Amino acid sequence: MPSVPRRGLFAITLALLPAWLLAPNTWAVSLLARGSHGPSVSVLQQELQDLGYHPGGITGTFSLTTESAVKAYQRNHQLVVDGIVGPLTDQSLAHSLRTAFIPVTGPLGNQTLRFLDAGQSVVTLQQDLGRLGYYAGAADGVFNDATVVAVRAFQAHQGLGVTGMATPATVQAIQAALNPKPPASSPSSPPANTGTPSSSTVPAASASPASPMVLGYYVPSSAAQQDLIAHASQITAIAPFWYSIRPDGSLHNLGQNESTVTTWCHDHQIGVYPMVINGYGNDTMLTNSSIMQQDVQTLINLTTTQGYDGLNIDFESLNNADESGLNAFVTDLAAGLHQAGKKLIVSVGPRTSDANGYHVYDYRTLGAAADYVDLMTYDDHDNTGSPGPVAPMNWVSAIVQYAEATIPSSKILVGLAGYGYDWSSAGNAEISDNQALALVNQYGYRWVGGTTDEPTITYTADGVTHTVWFEDSYSEAFKVALVSQNHLGGVALWDLGEEDSGVWPMLQNSLR
Repeated sequence: MPSVPRRGLFAITLALLPAWLLAPNTWAVSLLARGSHGPSVSVLQQELQDLGYHPGGITGTFSLTTESAVKAYQRNHQLVVDGIVGPLTDQSLAHSLRTAFIPVTGPLGNQTLRFLDAGQSVVTLQQDLGRLGYYAGAADGVFNDATVVAVRAFQAHQGLGVTGMATPATVQAIQAALNPKPPASSPSSPPANTGTPSSSTVPAASASPASPMVLGYYVPSSAAQQDLIAHASQITAIAPFWYSIRPDGSLHNLGQNESTVTTWCHDHQIGVYPMVINGYGNDTMLTNSSIMQQDVQTLINLTTTQGYDGLNIDFESLNNADESGLNAFVTDLAAGLHQAGKKLIVSVGPRTSDANGYHVYDYRTLGAAADYVDLMTYDDHDNTGSPGPVAPMNWVSAIVQYAEATIPSSKILVGLAGYGYDWSSAGNAEISDNQALALVNQYGYRWVGGTTDEPTITYTADGVTHTVWFEDSYSEAFKVALVSQNHLGGVALWDLGEEDSGVWPMLQNSLR
């Protein structure tokens, strides 16, 4: 559990705190435990979340994740660790809530509001962000996680520094957005109506930018299916893990229920761009022109006969010598798909300059041919090496900056990792965001800011020390801000069912 940040030598004036923080927790009339339902559980989950724990959302259902959060709280406060909220845990929560939040006075805009601040100015901030469509939570006067995400999203759209803090400049921008000035009227008389529109009376048409794409990678599983169904309204397209090219050029089907998934997605206005991988290292189709042309035609026929919207080419573990072959393959495939009314998404390894990164991926040529280029902005550190951040912000920013110099901005998708890694002397392993958040509830975490902006966990189990780095909704909010600030094509999430559930409200607020 992270230590609660405190600021300054404030004299805590309880009268300034919201009434619900001062009153005893009268909602806990009876014990709350796994299986409990109702408003009492929702309040418990909100309080745990405000204190920095992860109860699995505000669902009103006391789930296994909520129980884990309660146990983590009990462990950190020297209570009996049973996952049950009885009188002692209830009283401890009430005390923590009274002492954790920092009361602030004065009208909104006179000072900078930060995480865990509380008071009427925070209520006003939440209400204003709600009117603008950035904040959907209760205006309870506590600068909680959801408020941080909303402020970050607003700052990103306004081109402000994305800090998550409501600075006077941020508040001024919020007020300007709430009260836009009418356009200045022209002092001259309007032109006479001659009956024929002219360039002086009809404004030039301006194409409004398309909404950013949210591409979800779909590796068939029950978790991926549930995630797809739950967030269908936010997902623009999926890239299902369905096809692989063998060394002889033949296509190997890796999928499950392709037609059923495709029909369901189309019924819900979700595009389908099946992944085509190269078996991680197979480059035969890139060095043999006959096999290449065979594969190009096979893939075009597959896309049209199966009713796909296009394809996602994800060729990895290639040699630098494969650059010209990859360029030719993608260029020919894109041309054929476009002729058939289909689109092409190409996934590329990270590059920060012409000299640094995966040279086999020629951003300029691939970006000119494809409709979208998915930047795999993750695995700066992975389970094959030493511990470190998966997607440090300075590294991701450098990749995006290079991509913008070589690829049309509207084609760029920023990759989001729904996973992390657990390093130890017993072995290294990939873990999902959900697994990492379960560890957070048990052991706490440390946020590494500065140029990294990613959480990390250190814990000991069975006498072995582990180091974990992973991406969560807060670290990913910084990446999504790049999309909004630079008007990029969207994001690509690897992969559905693995991510921190907080990613979805963050995307809803940030991609507008």
